[in-house]
Amino acid sequence: MNETYSYHAYGLAVSSCLPLPEFVSHDGVPEVTVCWGECTRNPPVQQENEWYYENTNGEAILCHGTVGQVVIRDGNKIVISPTPGVKTRPLQLFVSGVAFAVVIHQRGGLALHASAVEIDGKTIAFMGSKGCGKSSLSAALYFTGHRLITDDLMAVDCTCEPITVHPGYPQIKLTEETASALGCDYDSMVAVRPIQGKAGLIAKDGFASDSLPLGAICSLEQGPTVQIEPLSQGDAFTELLHHSLLKGDVPHFERCVRVASNVPFFRIMHPRSLSGLSDLAKSVGQYFSG
Repeated sequence: MNETYSYHAYGLAVSSCLPLPEFVSHDGVPEVTVCWGECTRNPPVQQENEWYYENTNGEAILCHGTVGQVVIRDGNKIVISPTPGVKTRPLQLFVSGVAFAVVIHQRGGLALHASAVEIDGKTIAFMGSKGCGKSSLSAALYFTGHRLITDDLMAVDCTCEPITVHPGYPQIKLTEETASALGCDYDSMVAVRPIQGKAGLIAKDGFASDSLPLGAICSLEQGPTVQIEPLSQGDAFTELLHHSLLKGDVPHFERCVRVASNVPFFRIMHPRSLSGLSDLAKSVGQYFSG
């Protein structure tokens, strides 16, 4: 348990006691340290699949009944206290996902549930409800030559001018049906969330390792035909609130206001059909190019 691993993810150099295989290996001075330790606070007892989150005075605690507890301090330290007997994989997903969302928030960023690719040198992001096709559209665009920026968790740097997105890691989570529609061998993909029926497509050859300006955020919704239309700032703000992974405090509210006021927002209506996924990707790629 004394071995350490060095990575880069969400614009940060990471030193971790826990292997995080999705992250990109990287040698550099760590900005975030992940270490084993005991939780010094006593959160309410959690049921088996129940979450608990509390954030006060630069320190946050995250708990899950079957996985364990993590404490995140000042955006630069994650202390892991696993539930006895927990397997490594759930712990890795816990840390690389929601724990890093807290890190992003504590460092002044906006952590969004979104997927994103690069189009014409800018980040084009996709938000929406579960199953709306965020990852599917990003994967389809990836296969047409657009670099992947992130999937599932998007780190928006609100301190930059222009507002910038830091790349996550080179993997897209897909269902077997979507993978098949895109011509991927699902059995050769990385097991990520078998309970949810998803596996990870490794996208190292087309991954945007550099941070890019946020060119647009798109809300995906089901509709009879493909339509792309702009959203008002008010609707954009509502979408940001709804799809933020951490919400409720004043800094989060202010960051949502800044992004909604400075980044173009669009609604993409599309049929929920895998047979039309390539045509949807072509329409989106053309719309945001040039």
